[in-house]
Amino acid sequence: MTKKDNTKTPAAKVTGLLPDQGCVTGVANSPEEAMKLIKSLFEGNDDQAAGAGGAPLLFAYTRRMAIDDGVLIDVTTTAAEAGFRIPVAVAAAVWAECIAVPAGVSGQDEGGRLWDVLTMLRFALRGLDRDGPEVRYRLHVRNDNRDGTPPLVELKAVCGLDDDGTPCVTIMTPSED
Repeated sequence: MTKKDNTKTPAAKVTGLLPDQGCVTGVANSPEEAMKLIKSLFEGNDDQAAGAGGAPLLFAYTRRMAIDDGVLIDVTTTAAEAGFRIPVAVAAAVWAECIAVPAGVSGQDEGGRLWDVLTMLRFALRGLDRDGPEVRYRLHVRNDNRDGTPPLVELKAVCGLDDDGTPCVTIMTPSED
């Protein structure tokens, strides 16, 4: 990815916790670079991993772990039906606020609300010149039975790299990263 000023936009930020060095972060500009950086952090044998210095990686929190823990919810099957060609997950906060139907709210179901979140993202993506990995968009979300137009909720979608270095999308609240 490149910005209009021809400087590269990082494709991934890789963070690891190393003994005696704390949190170590590296930036990769391609899936290949990201995988090399991740491997170097795990093996601790690549000088490009800032501060790795041969130390073993103590912990890395992967996308798969986040899905298994419920921090992210994999919605790839529905996203594929909506036209997405890469894996898509939503943050638990998005699921709670925009997809789960609050008790007592009538005329709503999770499938329809998920479809709305994905469809509005597709509309937002169509209007972009694709100058970066993040897009913010808004949609109306009904969380009560009051008459009138429901309030707008802002969401953020980020295209990054999955654990295997392939592209994926994560939909989250604007305050999450």
